Amino acid sequence: MKKNSVFILILAIISFSCNNSSLDKHKTKKSDVEIGYDIADLTLEFDAEKIGLLSIMKDVSHEKVHSILRDYLVVRHVSYLNITQNPNYIIDAVDSISQKNELALNVTASIIYNYKYGMISDDY
Repeated sequence: MKKNSVFILILAIISFSCNNSSLDKHKTKKSDVEIGYDIADLTLEFDAEKIGLLSIMKDVSHEKVHSILRDYLVVRHVSYLNITQNPNYIIDAVDSISQKNELALNVTASIIYNYKYGMISDDY
């Protein structure tokens, strides 16, 4: 009887641990886009001053500048190979970001350029 209860206990432990590992496999992994947004949020957290200054310089709300940069950083994270292989990809991506934020393409591109390279453009 004692051997049977030990055997049943061992089977129960093994069964329980197998069920836990199969549950882990069914947990959804974050997509590249979700990971991109996580990375962008962390990056932009440290750049609050830069975002504020760009907002003032471009006369665009802080929220819009943040949104533009967040989307841009996600595009860079998720589509790096597409960007390096197809120069038009970044133009299309920036155009999409500008439409989403209801801002002119040249202003959106200028915000991204100034953020990325830390330069001020005289034109925009």
